[in-house]
Parts: sequence; structure tokens; C-alpha cells
Amino acid sequence: MLVEDVPLAVVKDDVPLTIVKDVPLTAVDVICAKTKRPLVDLTGGKSTLLNEIIGDLLKEFNILTTQPIPDRIDEISLSEQPLKGLGKYTAAQVARLFSAKMPGSVSISAARRGLADTHGLDAALLVALTMEPADKDKAEEWLALVARTYADAAGIDLLPATSSSSQSGRPALSPLLLAGGANINSAEFDHAQTKLRRMAEQQIQAYAEYLAAPPSANHQHQQPGLSMPTTHDVLHKLQQKNIETTQRLDGISAELGPEFIDGIRGIFSPQKARRFDSYWNWARQDVVSWFNSVRVSKLPVDWAAESTQRRILMIANRADDALIALLDGLIHHLDVATQPSAGKSTEAAELLLLLHKIHARCTEALGSTEGSGAQPVYRELSRPSHPATEISVAGKLSYSECSPRPGEPTFAEYVRNVSAKHAEFPPLIHLRQRTQSYTWEYSEEQSAEYYSCLHEQCATAAGVSFANTTVLITGASQGSIGAQVLQGLLSGGSFVIATTTSYAKVMPFYEQLYRDYGAKGSVLIVVPFNQASTQDVSQLVDFIYSTLGRNLDYVLPFAALADYGSDISQLGSLCELSMRLMLTNVMRLLGEIKHAKEVRQWDEWPTLAVLPMSPNHGELGYDGLYGESKAALETPDFNCRAVIGWTRGTGLMSINNPAAEHVERQSHGGRTFSTAEMAFNILGLLHPRIIAMSHLSPIWADLNGGLQRIQNCSRRNAIAMSYFADISVASGHDAGILHKEYGVDPLFNHRQYFTQPPSMSPGHDQLRDLRQLEGMANLDKVIVVTGYGEVGPYGNAETRWEMEAYGEFSLEGCIELAWIMGLIKNAPKGHVGWVDAKTGETVADKDIKRKYEKFILEHTGIRTLEADHLWDVQDPAAQQFKLRNQDKVDIWDNGDGSWSVRFLRGACLMVPKALRFDRLVGAQLPSGWSPERYGIPKDIIQQVDLVTCYAIIATVEALVRSGITDPYELYAYFHVSEVGTSMGSGAGGVHSIRDLDILQETFANSMAAWVNMLLLSSAGPIKTPTGGCASALLSIDVAADTIRQGKARVMMAGAFEGIVDQGSYEFAQMGATCSSTNEEAQGRLPREMSRPSTHSRSGFVETQGAGVVVLMSASAALEFGAPIYAIIAYTGSATDKQGYSLPAPGMGLLTSARQQQQQQLPPLSSLPLLSIEYRKRQLQAELKFINSWASLKTQQEADNSEAVSAIAEQAEARRAAALDTWGIDFWRKNSKISPLRGSLAAWGLCANDIGLASLHGTATVANDLNESKVLDAQLRALGRSPGLAIPAVCQKWLTGHPKGPAAAWMLNGAIQSMRTGLVPGNRNADNIDKELCCEYIFYPSRSIQTPMVKAALLKSYGFGQVGAELLVVHPHYLLATLSEREIEEYKKKTTRREHRAYRYWQDTFAGNHPFFQLKSSPPFSPDMEKQVYLDPLLRAKYDAKTGSYHF
Repeated sequence: MLVEDVPLAVVKDDVPLTIVKDVPLTAVDVICAKTKRPLVDLTGGKSTLLNEIIGDLLKEFNILTTQPIPDRIDEISLSEQPLKGLGKYTAAQVARLFSAKMPGSVSISAARRGLADTHGLDAALLVALTMEPADKDKAEEWLALVARTYADAAGIDLLPATSSSSQSGRPALSPLLLAGGANINSAEFDHAQTKLRRMAEQQIQAYAEYLAAPPSANHQHQQPGLSMPTTHDVLHKLQQKNIETTQRLDGISAELGPEFIDGIRGIFSPQKARRFDSYWNWARQDVVSWFNSVRVSKLPVDWAAESTQRRILMIANRADDALIALLDGLIHHLDVATQPSAGKSTEAAELLLLLHKIHARCTEALGSTEGSGAQPVYRELSRPSHPATEISVAGKLSYSECSPRPGEPTFAEYVRNVSAKHAEFPPLIHLRQRTQSYTWEYSEEQSAEYYSCLHEQCATAAGVSFANTTVLITGASQGSIGAQVLQGLLSGGSFVIATTTSYAKVMPFYEQLYRDYGAKGSVLIVVPFNQASTQDVSQLVDFIYSTLGRNLDYVLPFAALADYGSDISQLGSLCELSMRLMLTNVMRLLGEIKHAKEVRQWDEWPTLAVLPMSPNHGELGYDGLYGESKAALETPDFNCRAVIGWTRGTGLMSINNPAAEHVERQSHGGRTFSTAEMAFNILGLLHPRIIAMSHLSPIWADLNGGLQRIQNCSRRNAIAMSYFADISVASGHDAGILHKEYGVDPLFNHRQYFTQPPSMSPGHDQLRDLRQLEGMANLDKVIVVTGYGEVGPYGNAETRWEMEAYGEFSLEGCIELAWIMGLIKNAPKGHVGWVDAKTGETVADKDIKRKYEKFILEHTGIRTLEADHLWDVQDPAAQQFKLRNQDKVDIWDNGDGSWSVRFLRGACLMVPKALRFDRLVGAQLPSGWSPERYGIPKDIIQQVDLVTCYAIIATVEALVRSGITDPYELYAYFHVSEVGTSMGSGAGGVHSIRDLDILQETFANSMAAWVNMLLLSSAGPIKTPTGGCASALLSIDVAADTIRQGKARVMMAGAFEGIVDQGSYEFAQMGATCSSTNEEAQGRLPREMSRPSTHSRSGFVETQGAGVVVLMSASAALEFGAPIYAIIAYTGSATDKQGYSLPAPGMGLLTSARQQQQQQLPPLSSLPLLSIEYRKRQLQAELKFINSWASLKTQQEADNSEAVSAIAEQAEARRAAALDTWGIDFWRKNSKISPLRGSLAAWGLCANDIGLASLHGTATVANDLNESKVLDAQLRALGRSPGLAIPAVCQKWLTGHPKGPAAAWMLNGAIQSMRTGLVPGNRNADNIDKELCCEYIFYPSRSIQTPMVKAALLKSYGFGQVGAELLVVHPHYLLATLSEREIEEYKKKTTRREHRAYRYWQDTFAGNHPFFQLKSSPPFSPDMEKQVYLDPLLRAKYDAKTGSYHF
């Protein structure tokens, strides 16, 4: 049937048609009618299930919420948008309802037409789900009830029932249709039927014509039937059509050529639009970076340098209240750090001068206390340059740009020179005016105005502002004129849409360009765009006017295509493509803009199009149709043309760069320009006064540089290039041998970063400012980090740090990773060096970076999943059948790579469910990583879960970095009960859990047990914290408390985690991880998909590995001689408020900043306990009293040796208690001092001394927002100077999120920052989320070198309401508590350990022994085991014969 036979309402012709305006219901209104129980009851308290339900609601009903999960569904925050259609699940439910409860005559489509208009259609059907009918025979009555219920909920009125239609003989209105159905009269109904039948006949006729088959005779008599051709005829016709189509395509390809066809393909995608507007964050980054660079270099600022002036201008262009607050905070911090009593050093004075100058300029730029301020301005402060060509003695041609150009120190002189008149010629650049005869002549008046505008752009403080303008610029690639114009527009505050054809490759360039030049209010949108594509032209304009809602003020179509080597006899496909790109589609682009403005009636302000002309009208030759396309632009009547002169360094002219100097030397010589100079000229055309001039008459800007003065310019250029070539040939290959510089090829030398005490000569120079700490710590209760290790996507801790801090691998880093990945191996015995693992060819150290670095970069870090690395594909599918059915299935290997399976009676065949899996990117271990390469035996690898291997290797690395090459050496200093482990995990042995093959490996404590069994043989505490993604920090917290309580002196602490497909799928279902398919659709590369703190972040990227640190009490570390990398000043954890979602982040960690807030309390800065000088005086007084008491009591009991001994012990205990009272524990149980404030003050520090905050930063929307708010509130409560923003380190941009070990890797990074003073940036931070703008935080995108990171604050969050925090302090503060003699003794011990550890690394890479050395027996014999455990003073001794430690 052409029209479905359903009961439509027909209204009598004379009955007026009444329309009931529909109001759609929202999704949750309907769900609430069905479900009144709390969500927690529905899920049985299972938060994972709860989160999956919420995730389904988000997808099904377009619910938008970032709030914690509420108690009831009706409390969920909703999007205001109505339903656009039934979702996956609701559609199925409605279909099931109608099939089970409705008679066959009532279909869903009939109910849809009867229930409501299109706007309320699906909402009414959802109401039906809440009111299932009891009787199929009363379907219409039930649907009428549904409609009334829907209307009541929506607040709309329905039509009343009438009987007029029944009296006229037509069907009466059914209750269903009275409930809001669509009503039409009979004439309209008949007309609609006729139109539908006519449309069907036309479609049949069209099909018949396409298949070359005549309509049947029946059809000619208005019958719907058609005599169809046979199947064979249809196939034959289709084949013929296919052949014809192929021939046509081949003809088109032959005619246009492959370059043209490929070159016109569209690449535009609105999804790939990248937005950059976080100028506020980059302003803070620039100030802090500059401030610290001056502190580190200790050199005075060159105030006259153009780089200094430009830097100050760019900071002032971004000034806002937050930036002023930051400058105030830095000034206050510097004033406090350099007290007047001590006198300000030259360095401090220079820093204060810098800050005050920036502050003054920013205040001036703001213009008012309210912060509305003046607009940002563009000023050209760089120096003009000139070309220089040199030929070396070897005949090598080299070209360079030299600055400044003689006689032009600034652009003010440049303007004077290019505007100077010549007797015969007009100035080098000038404006022309159209005459009545339609020719263009030099206009002295217009040119004078133009020169005035250029002068304002470079020589006046006012500059020129482009604020509130919208600009489209194409062809703004790196090194181009357009890129320089883009810089000026952004610095002037413009909203710019820039296009590129090399999207992913060039995006870092645009990111950095905005960071450097984006001014307050400026926005940069970068989109992929092919100017040769007509579709792209249309879509780009629609994107600008419809999606962005912007009206273009300026258009600069600068995209161009080089076609070298083509002349009139070789005009190929590429020539036509370049003509289309530079001419035809430029016209199309302007036409589309004109149409968009007319449609929207935005034609009150015209768009200025600066058309790029060229003086090259074919004179240079061999450049295809370039000259012709540019010449053709002279014809249209547009309001601004710019004849672009010879511009050095651009893609089109770079081949001619060497001849530029020769050309400028000619008599009456013209001038060539740098890209900055030409951009300066073009930006002058966008000056408001020039724009106003262009509205009165068209402008022709001759920016040719006077090349027309040079006769035969093309010949001179060719002669110069030929001369250079002749010189090169004549010089010969061997001409420069005598002048060649020779160097020594670098060799591999593993870099071991042992933390050494500062030099003690003369005296405590490096610790001079910390001398007040001497004797102020109970070293038994101070916890220090003596070693760290990790297994992760970049190998180990130090190779990861190279990439995190510097963005590249050193030679040593490349060699180490090449060894880890199995690319190289040791040369055979009797040879030294490396050989390629595949070919066996010798590879020199110096060649490894060049040969393998590209592969290493592609196969480390975040990348597309490598199946053979992540998923266990070694076991065939047949093994899975055997695993599930055991003896009811037989399997065998066929020997050809396939397996056979035989099912016996009782076997259960389970078919895996096909699931959509779009998490195809992860941060995996380096390709080729193998525990066997580290020395773990095969039988152990097969026995344990893979994460156990991660934990073992990370522990060995941590021990070696502690100077412990044989773990049994610990027992020469400590009892076996004083060495323990605290290692946790979020999920434990995930590979074993997935396969259920080895039960014991599924336990989370098994990994720590293996570490002890294979390495340590300790009898100390073993603790296995499980805190989800915060497991590592909880482990460190537990380990530190264990040492403080005296239960151990040495603890291995950390966490480990793996990845399996099931876990990844569940994380995806929760919406916690980013979808790689969505990210790819947005043009993101795998390495860009983890973007903490950005506005486009969409979830974390999973990774795997382990992180372990060695913790000791300070007294144990000093006794043992272990290097001290950091002080664990504070650890803590917290839960959050009531809720029903385990993953929901909270603010419980704010409790670490808790302190009494009553107004009657004195200011915290005046509390004497916070002063270390005050506490030291009290300690000295108390120690003096204890010593006096001990001396008196000893004299009284001189004859009783036992009493004297007891007095000495009691005195020592009282001294330790005094240290606790006035030392690091002074703040405990004091409600006036928060834990964090007290932990800082214990070392003479305050909140201002926290140098970095290492954030959990998973790149999920909720976590990053919550964490930033928590940190900001903490720093405010701790009394940090207002506005003194702290750099936030988000390590997961590089590593992804390893869950359990996350905080261990973060701690390793913080240790490395304290060692180097370098604060690493988040290089994926392309645009910071405005919601994260806080007073006390900024988010660096690049590494910032500081003089010293005194303290670092780490945060970690995990599912299950786990919040954990760690404060680490620089090791110098511990060393300052020691005397000079103690430091010298400690330094000797660490030096010996450093040499031993260095030897261990070298022997490992030389193949002398494996990195992991399995312990085959404990350090004691079976006979001594009980004695060792029971005697706390028993220690192991070194046996020189066996080279090992034994009891």
C-alpha cells in the first residue's frame, strides 16, 4: 500500500481546524513516574553498577550533570533540551510494550501519528511505558488516557470531544485522536492521498527510465503495477552502467591529472576546529618563567633589548586582575625572603626592579581599578634584517638573516627608508589611487597616511589595536607572511580563524604561537582547510557565520601553491590546481562570504579582503601559472590589493634566498623583505584609518620594494644562482678538509643521579641560610626517600624524566631504551660494544640515537594499542574452551598454527558477546619490553602475574638508586624485622583475574610477597593498601607511619597495575576514559589524547607499570650512607561526604589545612610556635634543664652503675621527647595550626615555599575541576601570599593514568624536580579550561627552570572516596640539622655507595650480570633461622669469598 491503512481523523469541511500547541516532556520526568526508589536501592549499593546506569542515562536522554550522584533520579540536573528521539533502550522498551500489550491492528507508527505532533511524539510514548494497559481490547481508550496524562504533565489543553463528524456520516473522532492527534478536513485528506499516489508513480517511472525498461501497460492506465525486467537484464544494465561510469572517471582523471584530482579533495571538518583562548594562563607562565630565569642566571636584565621590550609588551597585553595579583604576590614573597635587616642583594634588587616595571606596565594597560582597561595593542618591536650569503672554503653555500640591517636599528628607521622618495621612482612601498581612466597611480596623500599608520605601529606607545575584529587568514603556515600577520593580529586582540592543510603536524606551531602572542580577549581558531576544494570553501564560511556566529571584518586569502620548473611547454595538472587555489577559489571564498552576509543582513559593515598580488607576472619564469593567477586578481573591483614584493624565507621564495643580497646591490636597487617586514606592511593596511579610506575608494598597496627599478631581474637572479653553483663545483669536495672541525665521538656512560650533600668548604656555604635547623629534628621520626624506581611507558624513572622535562632522549637515554626494547644487545664475548639484535651487526654508541630514536619514539608512551603487548594473544582461543570446560573438551595443536577442538558430552559452548570497544589508544610499556631481559627466569615469569614482574623490576631499580646492590646488605645494619614492604594495587593480578588460571596470583598481596621471597627475605611488616588509583600514596602513607611508630626502619613502598581488555571496557562504560575514535575524529594524535586541565579533556588514557620508593628513617639513612632524595614531611588521606558514587571526587583533603578560625585568635603569622627561632630557644632551654637534671642525678647515684645507666636512658628519652615537642611534631594536637602548615613550619618553611603542586590530573572533567578547587582553597587557608600562583604539574599528559602506581611516578618526578630545580610542563596543554582559573594555580605548558624547588605538594584520588596527599621537602633541609662533622662522614659513605651503584649499572649493560639477581636462599641457614628472628641485635656479615652477606 502507498499509504498505511490507519484510522486517521477526518473533520467536517465546515468545522474549523484547532491546533493544540505541544509541550514536550523531559526524559527524567517520565523515568520518575516509573521509578520512585532511591538509586542506591536499585543497584544494591554497587557503585560500579550505579555509574553504568548514570552513564546510560547520559547517552539516552542527553542529561548534562557534573554534580555528585543524587539519592533519587528526579534530583538529577537535566539539559533543558527536549527529547530529539527515542534512544536505544527506550525504543526497544516501547516496541516490546506494543508487541505484548497492543492488538495487531495498533502499530507504533499509528500510535505516533495519533498521539501528538512531532515535537511531543517520543515523550508521549515514554509516558506510555509507565502505564501498561490491562486489556488489549481497550487500546484506544488506554492511548487516550496516556495522552491526557502526558498533557497534564506538560500543562497543555486538549480538544474537547465532538459529534459533528459522526452526524455527517464520516467516522467519529476516536478518543485517541481527541487526545491531541493531528486533525485535517476531508478535502485536505483526499488531496494528500492524490499527491502521495502521484509521487509513487513518478518514482516508478524514474526507476524504469534508469533501467531502460518501459512502464507496463497497466501503469499507463494509472495502475500502480510495473512489468519489471528479469534479474539477468538488471545485472547486465548495472554492469554497463558501471563500465560507463569507470570510463568517465578514467577520462576525467586523464584530462585533469592526478595532482588536480587529489588536490581538490576536501579536508574541512568542524569537529577538528581547535580553539585557543587561555591567554590568562600563558601570561602567568611568562611572568613566572622570566622571574625564575633571572634568578637562575643572576644576570642583569638588558632593558634596551628589543626582546625585553617585546616581552613586557606581551605581558601587558594580557594584563588582568589575576596577573596583577601574581605580581603583587611575587613582590611580597621577595620582600619577605630578603628582609631589610639583611640588606637586599644586587640580585634581589634586579628582581624587584623587573617585577615593578612589569607591574607598572600592566597597571597602565588595565587603565582602571575595575580592570576593564585599554585594549591590547600591536607594536612591532623587532629589528629589520638583511640577507647574507656566504660561500665556505669547501664551496658550501649558506644563507642567513642578519639583524639589524645597517642604518635601520628599529622599524621607525625602516618606515623612514621605505617611504623615502626617489628622483625617478616612487617610494619602495606606497599606495596607489585609481584614476578616472581606471589606471593606478602613486598617491602621495594616501601614502602619507599609510606611512603615518606604519609609524604608529612601531614608534608610538599607542600602537594599533585589533580588538573586537574577526579575521580569516589562509596560508598562515610556519615561516610564512601569514604567520607573521597572525602574530600581529593576536597581539592586537583579534578573533582569528586560521586554516592549514597540514593539520596534525603543524598544530604545535599554532599552540605555541598563541602562547607567545595571544593577547587579552584574542581567540585563535585553527581548522583544516583546502582552498582548492569548493566544498571546503562553502563549509568554512558556513562554519564561521553559522557555528561561530562571527561576522568577518578582514579576509586575507594568502594560501599559495608552488609549482617549480613548469613553463609554457610543461603546464600540467599541478598548474591548474594552483590556478584554482590562488584565483578561482579566492573568488568563490569572497562570494560565499558576500552571500552569508546578505542572508543574515549583516551588510552594514563590509568585509575588507586584502588580495595578495605579485609583481611577478611571469618574468621570473618556470613557476607555472603563478604569475597569471596573481595578475588575474587585478581585474576584480575589490577594495584592497597588496602587491607582495620579494619576501625572503617563504615557501615560494626560499629557493631564491641566496640571490637576494645580489639583487639588493644593483644600481637603483630595490629591496627584498623578511616575513616580519612584509607582515608589518600588510598590518598597516588593517589600520582603522586605512580601512576608512578603503570605504571611500579602492586601495592598491604597492609593497613591491622597487623591484621594477631593476632591469632583467629574472636574468640577474639566474646569473647569481648559476655563479653560486659554479663556485661550489670549482671548490670541490675536498676543498674544506683542512678547515674541518674534528671532535671525539660520544660513548655511552650511564647517568646516575646520586644526591650528594652540598660542599662543606668553606663551612656550610650552601646551607648557610638553614643553620637554624641544626639539632632540631628527631632523626628516628624523620622519613626520607633514599631510592626510587618505576616501570612505565617510557622505560624507567630517568628515561621518563628526560622526556617529561626536556622533550627528547639523550644519547644515554636512547641506548638504555634500545636495550630495554631488545633493539640492541651486548656484543659477543671478546668484543666490546653493541650489536643490532636482528642483524648482529656492530652498532657504535654514537649511531644508536640516529638509528633507533625514531622507532623508540613511535613505540614508547601513549600510542595505538599493540595487541601482542597488551592482550594475551599467545594462548589460542582453543585454550579458552578448555579453561571453561576442563575435561569435557579436548584440544590439540595441528602443527600449522591452527588448533582443533572436540566437545564432549556435557560441554558448555559459550559464545563471546560482541561489544563495541573504542578505547584503542593506551600508554603501554615500550615495545619489546620483557622481564626476561632484566634477568627474571622463565619459570618465575610463567608462574607469576605480569604485574609481579613490574613490581620486581621497579623494586630493584629503587634499591640500586639507594646504593643497595645486594639487598642482604641491609641486614648488616638492620635486623630482618626492621625491613618491610608496603605495596598495593587497585586490582592486583589483573591478568590472572581475567584468566582465572592461578588463584594465588589474583590476590593483591601476592606481588609484595614475591618481592620479599625473590629479593629481600625480610621478616618486617608487610602491608598491602588498596586505594584504587591512590594506592601508591596510601602505601607511602602506611610505610611512613610504620617507620614513625618504630615498627621498621626501612620500607619498600609503592604500587603496581596492569591493563586487560575487560577492565578497559568497564572504564569505558563508566565514561572515565577518553574514546580514541572520538579523539581521532577531532584530529587528535594518540599522544595528544591525554590532556589534563584543558577545555577539551575527555577522560584518562590507561597505562600499566609499577612505582616503588625506598623509605628510611633519617637516622637509618645516615647510618647506612644511603642518598637522601627527599624528606617525607607530611602524608595524609581523607574520605568525603555522603553519596552513592565511588568514583565521584570530593573535597575531603581540605582537612589537611584545617585550623581554628575564631576571630579572637591572633594572626597565624604571629603564633610563636611557627617560628623556628622561637622553638629552638625553647628546645635549648629544655635540653639544658635535662642535662642539668641528668648530671645531678648521676652524681647522686655515682656508686650505682645500674642507676646511672637508667638515668642516662631516661635522659635520652626526655631529649627525644623534647625534640618531638619543639621539632617536627610541634604542631600535632594543636587546633590553631593545620597539619600542612605545621609540617612546613617544622623545616622553617611556609606556604609560599611550595614550589610545585603535582596534581592527580587524570584529564577527566570532574577530577581536574575538583582538584583545582581543593588546591586553591588549601593554599588560601595556609596563608600563601594572595595571587602567588603555583605551577601545577600534570604528569599524566605523558604517561597516561596507571591507576595504582600513579602517585609513585608523581613522587619520582617531584624528586627529580627538586634535584634539578626544573618544573616540567604539560606539553599537551593546548588551551586551559577557563573553569580552572584559580588565584593560586597556573598550568605550565613548558618546563620552567627555578633556582630550587624547596617543597612539593602531591595529591592522589582513587575510587572508593580515597583522597591522599603528600608533602615532600628538599633534602638540604635535613642536612642542615646535622653538624659539619656529621655531614662529612655521611658524604664519605654516600660516595662509596655511588661508586658501587654505578658499577652495578655498567655491569648490567655490559652483560656481566643481569639487572635482577634472583636470591636462591635466605641470608641465614635453616639452623639459624629462629635465632635470627629472636635476636634483635644479630646482624649479617660480608663474606669476601662468596661476595655475599650471611648471618
